[in-house]
Amino acid sequence: MKIVQSRRLGLLAFAAAVTASGPAPAQIQQSEARDAAIHRCIEQAQQLYPGPSQGTNRSDSYKACMTSAGFAP
Repeated sequence: MKIVQSRRLGLLAFAAAVTASGPAPAQIQQSEARDAAIHRCIEQAQQLYPGPSQGTNRSDSYKACMTSAGFAP
C-alpha cells in the first residue's frame, strides 16, 4: 500500500513541477509568430474575398497564406 501511495505522490509532484515550469521561450515565440500569421492571413483573405458568398474562396486564401507562412492552417 505504501508503494502505491508513494507513486501517487511522485506523480503529483511531477505534474506540479511540469505545470509550474510553463512553456519554453521558443514555444512562446512560435505561438506569437503563429498568432501574427493568423491575424495577417484572416485580414488578407477578407480583403481579397469580401462578402458572405465568398466563404470557400476566403477559406482557400487563408489556408494558402498560412501554408506559405510555414504554419498549418
